[in-house]
Amino acid sequence: MGKSKLSNLYNRIARIISTLFVPPSLNLLLFIFLGINVSSDLNMLIIILTFSLLLGFIFPIIFFIKQRKKGIVSDIDITIKEERNNSYIFAVILSGIGFAGTNFLLEIGIITTVWLIYLISSILILIINRFWKISAHTLGASIPTGVLFCYDTVLSIYMLPILLSVGWSRLALCKHTILQVFVGAILGLLISAIVFYMVV
Repeated sequence: MGKSKLSNLYNRIARIISTLFVPPSLNLLLFIFLGINVSSDLNMLIIILTFSLLLGFIFPIIFFIKQRKKGIVSDIDITIKEERNNSYIFAVILSGIGFAGTNFLLEIGIITTVWLIYLISSILILIINRFWKISAHTLGASIPTGVLFCYDTVLSIYMLPILLSVGWSRLALCKHTILQVFVGAILGLLISAIVFYMVV
């Protein structure tokens, strides 16, 4: 296989990984797992999944599509740092609603805690983005990794390949530097660990 064909193959694989494991997808998968494992009440499970499906998955994707159609963001990776601000502000609002809503409706502390982790992460990445671009993809992958590590250390092992592959995909697509990918991953892990052990 020639270098150009190999490079194209790597790019295709990287694009697939980057598209599949966007933060909304991993948010939904994390809450599906937690909802099934921490709640034996069907009504509570429905609330958990509804909040995640709407606030963590559907609304962010619809918002991005609208931003893209209006030309507010220039590409699917939102490569230009300044174009990310609206998405981060929207993420702060949605995760704030998720935190407040689950705190009011549920008695399951871990669900509210995870929404708090997303809220703090969204606020921090919004602030950081004013000065420097970090990888939202690796941040989005490291939060489930960190949460699962705190919830059940063994389970986090299954998330590590996803976290590493997401980081690789962002580098392969030339969307971030190694430092931007690394900081995104570390930030998500640290916030998850600190908040989890302070609250739960």
